[in-house]
Amino acid sequence: MFAVLRRSLSLTHPAISHQIQTLEDSLGVKLFLREGRHIRLTNEGKEYYQFVRQALGILISATEQIRSSISQPSLRVQTYITTSIRWLAPRLPKFKKHYPDIELEVSTYNANWDFDEKHADIAIIYRVDDLPDHLSWQPIFESSVFPVCSPEFLAELPSSPKPYELSQYPLISVYTENKYWNWEDWFDSIDDNPNTHNKDLKILEVDTLAAALEMAIVGEGIALVNGSLLTKTSPLVAW
Repeated sequence: MFAVLRRSLSLTHPAISHQIQTLEDSLGVKLFLREGRHIRLTNEGKEYYQFVRQALGILISATEQIRSSISQPSLRVQTYITTSIRWLAPRLPKFKKHYPDIELEVSTYNANWDFDEKHADIAIIYRVDDLPDHLSWQPIFESSVFPVCSPEFLAELPSSPKPYELSQYPLISVYTENKYWNWEDWFDSIDDNPNTHNKDLKILEVDTLAAALEMAIVGEGIALVNGSLLTKTSPLVAW
């Protein structure tokens, strides 16, 4: 036992013997019996050892936890509300399986938001202009705007409706994203003749794409989606 203590604590045999003697004097009991060159625990020593072992175990666990939190801080991710729900969340289980030691901290924002470098390590954002030179980036998917609705809503439309015919039905628009994509621009992009669709569109405006998609799911109208936000199990139908 002395050899183990000496290697762990970097103490000499006399120093260890002195510390044991001081501890025994303080407790008023013998913890060890010395038999020639051998040493063994007394009954009091065995009992005391159980408590010491538990205390050291707690101290070791606390130390490892502190070290882990310092050496591996959370990866701070910022993105939009809908991207977080529809694109990021379904992929998190696979990420955690491959990188179990990485803790994630996800923050969500509306569309009118720039990368907050002070509070985020990475971001999933939509950009139409260049990023600052000190930031690196990787494209995830190309911008692709298309309408979606519920199967029940689609059943009420004419068979194989023309794109311009959608202007006659309730359209759901996200006003925080209007400067990037909107119904007027979508109709103009798919129709060479602007007179074939009604400019007086029936538009219901909401503040997030998440809200627009939920309204489309329950059959309140047709929403516009940009990007790969629909999964194979999505209750929405895309054009």
